[in-house]
Amino acid sequence: TAFRRWQNEAGEGARGRQKLVMGPGDHIQTALFLEHMGPHDNESLGQVDVRALAERWFAHYLLDEDNGVDDEPAVRYFVMKGSQSEGHWETADNWPPESESFDLRLLNNDFLLDQDGPTAVTAFTHDPQNPVPMLGGRNLFSKAGAFDQASLAARDDRLLFMSPQLVGSLTIAGEITADLSVAIDGDDGYLVLQLLDIAPDGTHRLITEGSLRGQLREGFTKAVAVPAGEFTDWPVSLFSSAWRFQPGHRIGLAVAGSNAPRLAVYPEERRFEIAVGKASVLRLPVVSRGTTAGE
Repeated sequence: TAFRRWQNEAGEGARGRQKLVMGPGDHIQTALFLEHMGPHDNESLGQVDVRALAERWFAHYLLDEDNGVDDEPAVRYFVMKGSQSEGHWETADNWPPESESFDLRLLNNDFLLDQDGPTAVTAFTHDPQNPVPMLGGRNLFSKAGAFDQASLAARDDRLLFMSPQLVGSLTIAGEITADLSVAIDGDDGYLVLQLLDIAPDGTHRLITEGSLRGQLREGFTKAVAVPAGEFTDWPVSLFSSAWRFQPGHRIGLAVAGSNAPRLAVYPEERRFEIAVGKASVLRLPVVSRGTTAGE
């Protein structure tokens, strides 16, 4: 958001002169993220020297060096891949890059499809005495990154929706969002979503995640109590990412009421009901598609 505003809405001296570099890593660059991405990604990341880019930018604007930095793309972002596959860098004139919205409906029997299905309700119960544990993710001081979430798949307080196996590759870049129709048995609760890359070997690679407190579902400036037992819209941002799903993999969406200790545990037991069929959807920003499994 900050980059978009400065790049597109700032004053004449700043507008259009921003640079953005995005890649996997934690806050202090210990590369814990990359330990869970396959051995080749470290080498691929090194193809862009972020420090050198910053030095050239400062040299141009502080020392008036004519080094061509203004002629280079505004955005460089790293496309991650799972299952020991090499990632790669892409460039764009702005963020997010041009994409098409790929809408996947949450359906009964834990399916995730790009078509409507019969209306139904699926449910889980959040137990504050046994919250869903954090395994990696967007953390500051704890271990961060694309940890395997497969060990959580059997929990009965966590829903897991999966697409069919992909015939071709699917590359996403930009903000991932979901709109869920949710009913709870109280006036508040936490909803946690995780986007997963589910590989044929059973790995559930965490791509990105997001959460929402029920009383803030209409915005963050005013708390609005959830009407107990009524279905309401819960718009959840899973923030931005760039990922390439390989042929044969599945897109996964996990839904839970906790992610401890990354998020504070809601102190009361809550039963969540999710309306599936037409009412709940995951939206992915697709920038490219492969056509065959042999690509």
